[in-house]
Amino acid sequence: MSKLRILVISDTHRNVRRLKDVMAREKQVDMVLHMGDLEGHGGYVEQTAGCKLQAVRGNCDYDGDWPVDTMVEIGGHTIFMTHGHRYGVDYGLYELEDMARGCGADIAMYGHTHCPYFEQQKDGFVILNPGSLGSPRQNPREPSYMIMEVDEETGKIEYHQRYLKAI
Repeated sequence: MSKLRILVISDTHRNVRRLKDVMAREKQVDMVLHMGDLEGHGGYVEQTAGCKLQAVRGNCDYDGDWPVDTMVEIGGHTIFMTHGHRYGVDYGLYELEDMARGCGADIAMYGHTHCPYFEQQKDGFVILNPGSLGSPRQNPREPSYMIMEVDEETGKIEYHQRYLKAI
């Protein structure tokens, strides 16, 4: 049984030290999904993780060719990725969910709020935010990220919310 390990991060805001800490802790990941606000560090993220990076443009990303939204297919799942600021995620997730479902996604990922969030609805639709590695806003203010383990045969996904102790 083969599992893909996917690192889901957001709002790193140039904090390369915390990204190094995550990679030291997680050892090996197969892919990185970044929900924006890399602030010009996409190449560094890819190099540090040693794998493919798929990212979207955040409201603080003024360089690079990242799309505002993108779709990714993994293990039979369709993931809608966005930073979230264009969908009003500070005020609710209705616009984000409508857009993701309208695009045929069964998983919606976003950032921007700097707070981790996870919801799996009755029909299996998932909305998640890994939180922020760069400047967390939840209480306690610990940098956060998510690891997704995807069984390539069955498509089953395990979600693991993780935290780094603030340094």
